[in-house]
Amino acid sequence: MRIVAATHQNMEQLVRDGRFREDLLYRLNIIRIKIPPLRERREDIPLLLRFYMGKEAQALGLEEKQFEKEVERFLANLPWPGNVRQLKSLCTWLTIMAPGKVVHMDDLPLELKSGTHVAEMASGADDWQTPLRQWADAFLASGKEGLHTSAEPLFEKVLIDAALQASHFHRQNAAILLGWGRNTLTRKSQALGLE
Repeated sequence: MRIVAATHQNMEQLVRDGRFREDLLYRLNIIRIKIPPLRERREDIPLLLRFYMGKEAQALGLEEKQFEKEVERFLANLPWPGNVRQLKSLCTWLTIMAPGKVVHMDDLPLELKSGTHVAEMASGADDWQTPLRQWADAFLASGKEGLHTSAEPLFEKVLIDAALQASHFHRQNAAILLGWGRNTLTRKSQALGLE
C-alpha cells in the first residue's frame, strides 16, 4: 500500500505541540518531497498555465486558449498564495469565461488585477496612501463626482480578495482576518458580486 499526502503545515511543530501523532508522521514521512511555492519558482508559471489551459479545455470539451505575452508576464509575477490550486482554478475560469482564442488582460478577473496592485504596493512599501491619493486626484481632475461611492467597493473588493487568498479561501478565517463576522463577509461579497 502507498499513501501520498501533502500539507503546508510544519508537521514536526505539530508533533511537538501534541497536535499530530509522532508514530503516524514517521510512517508517512518515508520519502519527503519539498515543492517550493509558485512565488519561488516563477519560471514554472507559464508552463503550468499552458498545461492547465490544455487540460481544462479537454475536460470541458472546449477549444484551448492561448495567452497574450503581456498576460503571461503579468501572471508570472503574481504572488499566488493558493499555489497550483489557485492557478488551476484561474485556468478553468478563463477556459469558460474568456471570449476569444487568445486571453487578453481585459479577460482576467477584476479581483485578480486589483489584488495584484495591492500586493505590489505592500511589497514595495507600507505607503499605500500615496497611490490612493494619486488615484483620487486623477478621479477628481476628470470632473467626476462620487469619489467615495466609486472607491469604497473597489477598496473592499481588494481587501476581501486578499483575506480570502491569505486564508486559502476559508470564509470563516477570511472574515476573522477582515475583522468581520462571517455573515458580514457573505453580505458584502454578494453586494460586490464576488459570490
